This record gives sequence, structure tokens and C-alpha cells, in this order.
Amino acid sequence: MLKRLKIAAFILAFREVPIRVLKCLSTQTVKPSKVIIVAAYESACVQRFSDLDIECIVIPPNLNLTVGERVGISLSVAFRKIRIEGYDYLLKLDDDVVFDERFIEDNVGSGYDLMGRGAAMIIRVEVYLKFFNHQWPINPIDDTYVVDTLLAAGYKVLPWSWIRRAIPIKEVHVSVEREFLAGVNLYKLGYPFTVALLASFSTLIIRRRSITGYIARVGGYIAALITRPSRYTAYERISKYKRYELMIKLKNLIQRLTKRYLMM
Repeated sequence: MLKRLKIAAFILAFREVPIRVLKCLSTQTVKPSKVIIVAAYESACVQRFSDLDIECIVIPPNLNLTVGERVGISLSVAFRKIRIEGYDYLLKLDDDVVFDERFIEDNVGSGYDLMGRGAAMIIRVEVYLKFFNHQWPINPIDDTYVVDTLLAAGYKVLPWSWIRRAIPIKEVHVSVEREFLAGVNLYKLGYPFTVALLASFSTLIIRRRSITGYIARVGGYIAALITRPSRYTAYERISKYKRYELMIKLKNLIQRLTKRYLMM
């Protein structure tokens, strides 16, 4: 059944030739129907894998933009050119991730509408098109925007996780400026202040970001609270969902603490 699905894998080759990712795709038990290298430079285009249908689209980068904004512009061009409506799933992959041979089969077969975030994402195309058409969000936290939009709409999402993991080879360095912009964009997405604090703290602990980055992200959110930039289209739905999610987490925490106290 899975082998009948049409899967398009988009590799964002902004930094290096994506040989390792292509090797991983070529060994999959369920191979992608098409591989699209979205390259910043002609030198990143690779055609040497005969078992993969590869197309390369070169989009020169605007280095004045954040990485998220460059991703949004590049993927939007690629989605329109490839016509993603002809596929069942899309994979969004950075050029420096690796995964085992069952990555596609086990993750797609799990039934989620979206899995992962950042360096590797798997998304059901039919669901994606309902909200974004052929446009990938053009903002500094593009993947968060996609994940939260689908979560708030009630779709089956597994953010930051996979059934089969994708592992970034290199540690990503995030500048203070980018963290500040991320804080601004959490406001624009509709995150309540308490949720933004917790999300930023989670990023600090789980993704091992610096204290300086955490302060910059919180500072960006506070700056947005003061200046009131225009919000994103989905902010009301996301804000409502984030408040609901926070209440559920607090309720579960209280229940666990109460149970532990009664057992003492």
C-alpha cells in the first residue's frame, strides 16, 4: 500500500552538496517518487543516483534574509514548479541530516499528518494545501508556523519527533538576532506570554540553546508586545489552542502532584 503513495522529497541545499541525504534516500525501503534539490548554488546539484528521479532547482539566496525566510521563498517556488498537489506526502529535508532505510516507510505508515520540525519534516500534502496552498511560510520560524497551524486545526501532528529519527549531522548555531526575531514571531503567531516563556525555556533545555539566546527570544516577544506588529493570519486559532494546551498541561501536572502527595 505504501509503495503506491507518491512522495516528493525536497532537499534544501543551502550550505553543501547533499550527498549524505541522497545516499539515505537511495537506500529507503519505500523510495520517494521524486527528489527535488532546492539549491542555493549550481554546484549543489547532483544527478549521480540512478535509482532516484532527481530534479534540481537553483534559487540564488538573498543573504539579507533569515534562514527561515529564505526557506519560505525557495520552497514556494519549488512547490509551484513541481505541482505538489500530484503527491501524497512531501518531505522537507536539510542538506545535513541522515536517517536509516526505514525512515520513510515507518514514518509515513504511522498515519500522522505531520512529523518533525526544523531539519526534517514529513507532511501529508492534502492537509498542507488546505492551509498554505503552494506557499511555504516566509518568516524566521517557518516550521513552527506550519506545525502550530495544523495542531490548532486538530490534525494529527508529532512535532520534534519521528517514529524513525532523522539526525542532523552538524549542530546549528543560532545568532542572538535570530533568537530575537523568533521571539517577535511567537507574538505574531498568537502565543500568550506564559506559553512563549515556556516554549523559549523548552528550546533552551531540549535544543541546548544559550542563556543569551533565551534572553534575546524573550526580549523579542516583549518588544513585540510593546510595538504591536501585525499578526499572522492564523494567530487567533493558534492563540486559542496554545491556551487550551497550557491548561491541559497544568491539569495533568496538578493531578500527578496530587497523586504523589496522597501516596506519601
